Amino acid sequence: MVTPSSTVQGSLIGAPRARIRETFFSRYGLILGGVALLVIDFLPTPEGLPVAGQRMIAILVFSVIIWISESISYPASAAVILTLMAFSLGVSPNVANPSKPYGSSEGLSIALGGFANTAVALVGGALFIAAAMMLTGLDRRIALFVLSRIGAKTSRVLAGVIVVGFILSFFVPSTTARVSCIVPIVMGIIVAFGVNLRSKFAGAMMIGTAQAASLWNVGIKTASAQNMIAVGHVQKMLGKAITWPEWFVAAAPFAAIFGAAFLIDEAPSRLDLAELGKTFRGLLSTFVQREFWIIGLFLFLYYLNPGFGLPLYYYMTDTLKFSQDYIGVLGAINSAGWVVGAVLYKKLRGRTTSKGLLNFSILIGTATTAAFLLLAGETSAAIINFASGTAGMVAFVATLALAADYCPKRAEGFAFALLMSLLNLSSAFSNNIGAFLYEHTFHNRLSPLILVSAASTAVIFLLVPLLRLGDKRTGAPARSDNRGD
Repeated sequence: MVTPSSTVQGSLIGAPRARIRETFFSRYGLILGGVALLVIDFLPTPEGLPVAGQRMIAILVFSVIIWISESISYPASAAVILTLMAFSLGVSPNVANPSKPYGSSEGLSIALGGFANTAVALVGGALFIAAAMMLTGLDRRIALFVLSRIGAKTSRVLAGVIVVGFILSFFVPSTTARVSCIVPIVMGIIVAFGVNLRSKFAGAMMIGTAQAASLWNVGIKTASAQNMIAVGHVQKMLGKAITWPEWFVAAAPFAAIFGAAFLIDEAPSRLDLAELGKTFRGLLSTFVQREFWIIGLFLFLYYLNPGFGLPLYYYMTDTLKFSQDYIGVLGAINSAGWVVGAVLYKKLRGRTTSKGLLNFSILIGTATTAAFLLLAGETSAAIINFASGTAGMVAFVATLALAADYCPKRAEGFAFALLMSLLNLSSAFSNNIGAFLYEHTFHNRLSPLILVSAASTAVIFLLVPLLRLGDKRTGAPARSDNRGD
């Protein structure tokens, strides 16, 4: 058998018979493979074997001959074999419908199925783009543009590279392709700084590029070809389509954990049992502090007013005939109201007490909710949505500040998360209650639901005195909150 090593040895030693045999197979292997292909193609088709199957056997024999003879290179043989498969299967009768051929498109899909993917072409194209960027100097131009925007501070440059890698993860489904695109830019930045390629700065930039490109392979569905292939298999085998948000919610936490564990360089600290005990007592105080649970109950009831977002949407589209574009504009107007609400809260925070802020938020919340009864056209919708956004932000920040003030010391994060969980649970119940009332109690009438929602908000006025806030200012510690060590 002729092997690569024996071929080299024969050529060096000059053995005539080995050289003649190698030359013969290399020269005529392609012809022998073609003859074998045609012979098998024109043989009678065995019973039970479709024509497409017989032609695939012929291509298999052809492939084995040209591979053994090495008459053409492996890359060239791959192109020839794929072309033969696409053509032979394209003109073969369809197994499901023998009166019609597969066609070249389906033949090519069958030829590529199982062992080829468009991601290969993507990676190859990205490598060509990277080489072109370096040859034309585009990488240096982009690097200088980035530096002019983010500044020349090392941390900012590194953060810019990581952000670019994160953004590309949404559009380029290949780690290799993303790195190939970013590396020329990073090299341009390194050159623009004029630092040694072996310096710590250069090393940090290159490591950051690779890690930023690979870290989000887990968290972002479109970040790698294997993710898309896995999604396709899941959909094919289980009949379940995984959406982008579902993938992100399930996988992004793992990406964040891995990033914190392996990318953040943190010096080890000594275990302090005394401090650990204080923290543990802080956690326990969360469950025994009466004021904390009163605040939690208040927040839960505050956000429990029946929601009418979905009925309002159908009212605007079906009754008022608002276009989807204008509904999107209303969302932007509502967001602008949130910005104004944040500015308004900042002005009020230093001039009134926590109790005053809560009462004000309830007042304007009740008024803006009831204002939806006046919704009659585009102008009124814009005004009401702006006012609703303003009131929503004031109420949101006021309740967040109230929750933060009553979190026990050394358990602030845990306690605040617990209160936010109650708030989110209440919001979910609010939407369900609103939907139930709209459909079963008010028989698809929006006005009664708006009145009930406004009244539910107004009832919260009666609960504010139970908080015993007195003249407490926002940000000031609660009177009895276990904040001592």
